[in-house]
Amino acid sequence: LVLELRAKDIGRIDDALAEVRAIDGIVTTETLLYTEVVRDVAAPVGPAPAAGTLDETDYALLRALQANGRASFVDLAASVGLSPAGTRRRVVRLLDGNVVRVGAVVRHSGQERRTATGIGLRLDGAAHRPIAEQLARLPSVTFVARTLGRYDALLTVHTATSGDLVGVLDHIRELDGVREVQTWSHLRFVKETYASLHLGGA
Repeated sequence: LVLELRAKDIGRIDDALAEVRAIDGIVTTETLLYTEVVRDVAAPVGPAPAAGTLDETDYALLRALQANGRASFVDLAASVGLSPAGTRRRVVRLLDGNVVRVGAVVRHSGQERRTATGIGLRLDGAAHRPIAEQLARLPSVTFVARTLGRYDALLTVHTATSGDLVGVLDHIRELDGVREVQTWSHLRFVKETYASLHLGGA
């Protein structure tokens, strides 16, 4: 099983891991810590403003956008108590500040013909970020994170055929600085959500 946890701080991650380890039938766990998400299927990447720079109106807008990312500025304005023009300025500021990105996410039912493959990389040297950025530009790569633990980088790749996957893996192995490549197949997605559960005002 592969599980991804996202939380506001490392303490909450630790608490969640303790809950996972307590589940009957789980014998052992291995943890990777993301040091940087270079490419993400849904959430913005890169530095974002500290939580203290967002006010309750910002959080209300984020909650409304999370419920309906296609809502009009008129509808958003009605839900947060601002004018449509003021709402638009707020949303543009959140987008420009890398706090939020609005886009479509394809849900995986497990019945698609495209396959999802996880890839763990061991990298040489200390210049891991340029390699991660290079990997993030590959069209079939939907997720790239630099990590601490067993791997230096973690990727998710979606391909239509096994031949396409072989081509991607061959390309990755040929990159300067890639020392070791390990792969696993995502056989079925049990849960996939990108909603934040922590859009309160604090």
